[in-house]
Amino acid sequence: MPLPRIARSLALVLSALAGLPAVATESGPEVKVLETYTAPTKPRQKSAEVYARFVNVETDDRLAGADSPVCDRVDLVAGDGTKLQYGDFQFKEDVEIGFREGAPHLRLVGLRRPLVRGESFVVTLHFEADGPLTLNVRVQ
Repeated sequence: MPLPRIARSLALVLSALAGLPAVATESGPEVKVLETYTAPTKPRQKSAEVYARFVNVETDDRLAGADSPVCDRVDLVAGDGTKLQYGDFQFKEDVEIGFREGAPHLRLVGLRRPLVRGESFVVTLHFEADGPLTLNVRVQ
């Protein structure tokens, strides 16, 4: 049975604070989210890379978009920095996938403030069929 939205959000926050994997199951894809992180930024830096790993995927779905309150937009980029279409990232049932260094990952563009080591912020992934999946990204 899906968790209510507030319980799902609380589980994600508590998991991130405890250093444990988060499981998102309410309206977004059913998947376990591991190792969601970015590096600290300098005061005038305007972009940052976000990496994450997803396991126990129980859906087939394509990424339709992403957003975050810390930036103007979130792009999906290839390992070489080339911008990709969101639909190029797809969950496949029982396949581990992620946003990795040197591979497709997220780029926060137009940072509204510096990202400081030790803090965290959210990035919401929007999927075609399963809806949103909120990531709690740690700055490390």
